[in-house]
Amino acid sequence: MAKKPVAAPPPPPVSRVQRILGFVIASVIGLAIFSIAALLIGAATKQNTSVGVWQVVNFVPLLALPLGLVLVLVLLGITFARRSQAAKDAGK
Repeated sequence: MAKKPVAAPPPPPVSRVQRILGFVIASVIGLAIFSIAALLIGAATKQNTSVGVWQVVNFVPLLALPLGLVLVLVLLGITFARRSQAAKDAGK
């Protein structure tokens, strides 16, 4: 007699914190990519990117990309913790 395969428990639903954190990550990294594109366009048109608003545009990727990486790691930690807790609860 063949054994029936045991169905895996459904993954836990995505929490509001995870959803908000995902949107924040996408926004921060998108802003950094937009700033890098603006810098490339400014350099291609021979703009002086060391004065005025260009200083802010130069500085944005220096903050946004590391912040995005840290937020991705936080989101992964939250996700792994929730899945671990769901697996423990399913084993009881």
